[in-house]
Amino acid sequence: MYDLYPGITIQQLRVFLVAANTQSFSKTAVEVNMTVSSVSRVIASLETALGTALFERSKQRITLSKAGEKFCKDIKPIMKHFEIAVNNARENASKEQEEIIRIADLMMIDMAVYLLPVVKDFEARYPNIRCMLEPVDHDNLFNGRITGKYDLAMVSDSLELFAKRAGLTFKHLIDGDPCLIITDNHPLFGKEDLSVEDLRNERIVALDSGYSDYKKMTFGIYERFGFSMKDVTIVPTAASAEFELKKGNCVALFNSAYASKRSDVRAVKIYPKSGDGREFGFGIIYDSSRLSQSKKRLIASIEKYFETAQ
Repeated sequence: MYDLYPGITIQQLRVFLVAANTQSFSKTAVEVNMTVSSVSRVIASLETALGTALFERSKQRITLSKAGEKFCKDIKPIMKHFEIAVNNARENASKEQEEIIRIADLMMIDMAVYLLPVVKDFEARYPNIRCMLEPVDHDNLFNGRITGKYDLAMVSDSLELFAKRAGLTFKHLIDGDPCLIITDNHPLFGKEDLSVEDLRNERIVALDSGYSDYKKMTFGIYERFGFSMKDVTIVPTAASAEFELKKGNCVALFNSAYASKRSDVRAVKIYPKSGDGREFGFGIIYDSSRLSQSKKRLIASIEKYFETAQ
């Protein structure tokens, strides 16, 4: 036990202050998780070290002596500052140990909308880990930056070959299953047996992040099923698309994983069979040689989340 002064310890001072407040060795024992006899010995040793009696003892209770009152008044602010210093040191140590996991969100698929639920749950389970989602374009993702700046990235399945050429690990998460999405304020939200035909003449929210291949694929899916492209609201991100959807009377194209765990949206499959549109699938890439235990846990959480979303 560290001595503040020869023969005086932090434990003695803490027990003394509790006893001064409770005026009872038995109540003090409960609060400091000690036996009554141990509390009595601690107080006695403190009195011996100080050379004075701190309490007047009777069968019914204990009360502070005049010396005890003076000592209590003097030691309280010191112990308060000591407590503050200890808490500050522990808080700083906790911040220093915080780990940040950077996730590249390839703008062509805008995975933030999909990832936010699993990231929020992961951070709640691991408070010292913070996940940062950062939008990134195709060139910056594969020009060597992922090995230095990002810990993992969400990409379209079409980029699996590029990832492997860059020496990265690719794991497919979910097959392409493009759906038309409407939100709970849409007039047709409560309709039974809702079909693509019911939504054919609706205003379209089209996601165009500026990535030409994705734009071609998205518009191609719309046109393949005869949707009118005359009244199209172009938005740059999935979050923007959701904002437009909340206005009602419009539809947007998303993967079914977006709607699988939400009660405020409905998804109507475009393709007759799940997986028919494999080019719309996506996966996760990372450098397996740089995986900490925390990153492995996050990857496992993401994989589990999308397994249950299918």
